[in-house]
Amino acid sequence: MRRHFVLAAFATTCSVLPACGSTTVPSDGGPAPGADAAESSVPTATSSILAADGATDVTQTRVEGGSGDSGQTVGLTDAAAVNADASTADSASADSSPADADADAACGPGMVVIPARTQSFSMGFTASEAPGNAGGPWSCIVGQHQVTFTYDFCMDAKMVTQTDFVATMGFNPSKHQIPGEALPVDSETWYDAVLYCNAKSVAEGLTSAYSYGAVTYSGKEGASSVSNIANVAIDLTRNGYRLPTNAEYEYAERAGTMGLYFFSPTETADITTLGAVYAWYSGNTGGMTTEPSAVYSGPNGSRPVGLKQPNPWGLYDIIGDLFEWEHDWDGPYALVPEVDPTGPATGTEPQPAAQCGTFNNTPNQRMAKGGSWHTDVADHMHISYHWEWPPGAVSPELGFRCVRTAN
Repeated sequence: MRRHFVLAAFATTCSVLPACGSTTVPSDGGPAPGADAAESSVPTATSSILAADGATDVTQTRVEGGSGDSGQTVGLTDAAAVNADASTADSASADSSPADADADAACGPGMVVIPARTQSFSMGFTASEAPGNAGGPWSCIVGQHQVTFTYDFCMDAKMVTQTDFVATMGFNPSKHQIPGEALPVDSETWYDAVLYCNAKSVAEGLTSAYSYGAVTYSGKEGASSVSNIANVAIDLTRNGYRLPTNAEYEYAERAGTMGLYFFSPTETADITTLGAVYAWYSGNTGGMTTEPSAVYSGPNGSRPVGLKQPNPWGLYDIIGDLFEWEHDWDGPYALVPEVDPTGPATGTEPQPAAQCGTFNNTPNQRMAKGGSWHTDVADHMHISYHWEWPPGAVSPELGFRCVRTAN
């Protein structure tokens, strides 16, 4: 089993959002070296998010959660209102391909319309499909069940790049940087990704999908990664940017297919060769033999976005290059049909001991999918596979892309 890099993020606590620092973003989109948060004139993402919702108290725009990162979720519909009869499972097909000509109009440039409204699919592994099969290290992902969506959504065709991130957030957390290359942002925390989504929503006049409480930075306020945000809540009814749910990511990656990979129904002898058409993985990046001390030099590490072939729905690097943060807490998969799922309600729901034993039962971790430059194809790029990291962790294997509910 491949070991994934984690660089812990430790932090100091910022006050509630309106009092958080700000930073100046130069006109060229680069970071502001040495900018003092108290003296800058352009608000950062963190200080503008609350204002975008027109609220003076963040609790006015969210469903109340407990202490820490445990906010509740506002769904699009009550599950009982949608017919989740098993006969509709796997109704998504390759015929439901996105309308490329309408993508810009419906979602904005750089995004793909994912046709999910009224569609159902079988999400998750069966015991026999899990890498290593039943009893193996990934058998705790078993929990194949039907998922139905009541909405279409838009998804970034490519991962968020370092240039994108700096232009919005004012700093670059990435450990693998090559000037002039369209590299995906890496080593951002899950919280950084949430703040980016809200800041991008504010900039484009959309309604922020996330609301939350106090923000904790790992260093200088407004100029470094965030290691904690209290009471994060997501609202799927809003049109702002957000991280994909685990169900949305798997559905979009499948692109109407029903096999173990979108490019192959089964794990064939040549699966690595087939996958290399779409993915940067350890065999074509040097990642298999790379240790953390060497990952940022030479050709090792992530690759520029969009160089490999996209999946059938036009999503580049949906496998490989970097794992991608999802919204969901890591936890047991449902064993009953779901409608518009957003994952476990908290990060402390234990995996079933019969499936997982004590493997990977660490609480309070967020999911990530897709595999990376440091992993293989066969196991880590199974469609239903995911890994997990604490939301305040950073890793050179972690990036993200945005989605938003379509109008």
